[in-house]
Amino acid sequence: MKILVIGTTSILLNFFKKNTTIKDIDYFSRKSINKIDYKKYTHLINFCVDPDIMKKKYSKINDIDKKILKLTHKFKIIYIFLSTRIIYEPKNNFFFKESDSKIKTTSVYGQNKKKIENNVVLFKKKSHLILRLGTILYFSLLRRNLFISKMLNDLKIKGHIELDINKTTTKDFLTVNYFVKSLDILIKKRETGIYNLSSGVSIKIIDIANNIIKGYGKGKIIMTKKLKKTNSFLLCTKKINKVVKIKNSKSIILSYCKKIGKELINA
Repeated sequence: MKILVIGTTSILLNFFKKNTTIKDIDYFSRKSINKIDYKKYTHLINFCVDPDIMKKKYSKINDIDKKILKLTHKFKIIYIFLSTRIIYEPKNNFFFKESDSKIKTTSVYGQNKKKIENNVVLFKKKSHLILRLGTILYFSLLRRNLFISKMLNDLKIKGHIELDINKTTTKDFLTVNYFVKSLDILIKKRETGIYNLSSGVSIKIIDIANNIIKGYGKGKIIMTKKLKKTNSFLLCTKKINKVVKIKNSKSIILSYCKKIGKELINA
């Protein structure tokens, strides 16, 4: 088993690099994709994402995965694509199984990710592993407009966490540790197909914020006057739980949030 990883700056990539138990891994930047001897590898993980897919309409020029797929489609390498729960349409449902992705989402990011999923399946019919990720929790103060980074920066700089969604809103979270351990297991078992990868546990966003504050030791939550209309969601994890048998619960996730808060003290 030999793993090829594409990417250099991704937050998830850095966590994977530090915590994976897989030893035989080669790391390359996206600039090197035309120089790689792909036949040497059993698995390929692409951590590169063009930022334009977040807000702009799909373009082949910005589809890094398609470029890599064209280079690898002749080889038996298992292509691992990190997708998102946003490919589902929350207006039509709350609980999502892998088969529910046939519903077209109104999110541009979700639409782009679904198109890339389709390309992965087209080029790697029997050798693809698509992981639809829930909201990942990790410690990072990089100034990006991401859920956890914004919370931590607000708490460190302003002394409070600002929430612009309803207090009752729930999401399906997973810790970055769970992500890495699950990915390791899926690779070692040579799994293929499409999986929701998350906790399968519904947790209020306000509970996440409160536990980060508890770990930090000070701070408060401020609700904005104008709240966004954000739908709650929960991913069905029955399929992946049959393969990845790691204990997961609300208490484990909230304890991790306290740990993140403690890390902020000396950051």
